[in-house]
Amino acid sequence: GGVTMSFLPQIIQVGVIMFGRSFAILCLITPTCIIWGKNDIVTPPDVGLEFNNLLPDSELFWIDKCGHAAMMEHPDTFNKIVFDWLTKREF
Repeated sequence: GGVTMSFLPQIIQVGVIMFGRSFAILCLITPTCIIWGKNDIVTPPDVGLEFNNLLPDSELFWIDKCGHAAMMEHPDTFNKIVFDWLTKREF
């Protein structure tokens, strides 16, 4: 809980420094596809849940038997999730 809550503001702060104030607003309104490995020990799954709760237009997808690098550990599953999400959102 409390430790992971600090990540999102820091990410937004860095984004604001690098890209300007509009970055913080984009973080709040941009549709976000969150893909998380259920066995991630680098950034535990509860952080994914927290991000999903904090970002108003986000959707969280889990990949079983997957650690921190979902796109490398399960590329076909990862790509299908992204493709299906983009298609559903009509991007």
